[in-house]
Amino acid sequence: MATDQTLQPGESVKITSTTPITATGSGTTSVTAKAGAAPTPTPDPTPTPTPTPGEGVLISKAELMAVPMSGNAWSRVQVWASKSISTTDMLKNQDSAANVTTLAAALVAVRKGDSAMRGKVVTALKALKGQPLERALALGRELGAYVIASDLIGATDAEVGYDQKAFYRGKLTQSTSGGPSSLIACAKGRPNNWGTHAMGAVACVYSKYGTAAELDELYKWVKGWLGDRATYKGFTYGDLSWQADSANPVGVNPKGATKQGHSIDGVLPDDQRRAGGFSWPPPNENYVYEALQGALLAALVLERTGRPVASLQSEALYRAYRWLVDVNEFPVEGDDTWEPWALRKLYPAHAGAVVLPSSSTPGKNLGYTDWLYA
Repeated sequence: MATDQTLQPGESVKITSTTPITATGSGTTSVTAKAGAAPTPTPDPTPTPTPTPGEGVLISKAELMAVPMSGNAWSRVQVWASKSISTTDMLKNQDSAANVTTLAAALVAVRKGDSAMRGKVVTALKALKGQPLERALALGRELGAYVIASDLIGATDAEVGYDQKAFYRGKLTQSTSGGPSSLIACAKGRPNNWGTHAMGAVACVYSKYGTAAELDELYKWVKGWLGDRATYKGFTYGDLSWQADSANPVGVNPKGATKQGHSIDGVLPDDQRRAGGFSWPPPNENYVYEALQGALLAALVLERTGRPVASLQSEALYRAYRWLVDVNEFPVEGDDTWEPWALRKLYPAHAGAVVLPSSSTPGKNLGYTDWLYA
């Protein structure tokens, strides 16, 4: 939902002091996190080798062919696949739906064996060459779905008219504006929705065209964002008032974290701060769901490479969802409605506890999970 037209790097106050944050309310001082008392990271599983190439960035053709062509969710995929694809600013416009429309066309092309729909995807992929870039956020939102679509239909370099490996890998280091100088820099430097969308896009590119070493490096950044500062802590944070421990900031607050007697377990502090400093009751901040879009795509893709994400830091992504729904009382809506099905896929043991909306709309970087993972 968020368009993120504010808060460039440096606009938020960067707090470098290790002095504990003292939160006050109703004349009472309550501090539950002390500087220097970093949460003990949950031991993470050792990564397993990358699967054989061709098994699918998000889903394999064999898996896709097993998904039934029936129901409202399938009908919505077909509706999106039938939409026209605008080739204007496909990677520059952070709100462009061309990427998720192309993805829908790829899903229909493969599932139905529809050559015309496949041709539509190829035409969209051809148009990517020479597209201008601007902000890292836009590139992070847009890029991954094209990699998935190309992977699904098995698009060749000859069909699209360029070396796809060189093209997609080049986009990771190409100069962008509005923040870190490239998508890679954004993925390893910004701990809010800019960074998570970059992580999702990088995951797609590395899954298809990267090396095991590159995937391992990305995995370190994801671990660090989820709370494992011993693995990686190179992010630059803004206001720290929503952090459980201001001296040891993280992307997702640790299990059991509280402040002034209130649960902040699972809060995404660098996005929740967009609504202002710590206050209670907590404001509904849609940038939190926006950040989860990128994080969930990264998790779905990395899990397929044998790098577990869902279990990390006491199921951090699931805890983030639970805080939004149970504590913040902020149900998913709009273009974030694909997220619950992704959570069910990542957390099958909690599937029954995930509240499903009546229908789903594709988001900035992914969609159709209500059909893919039903």
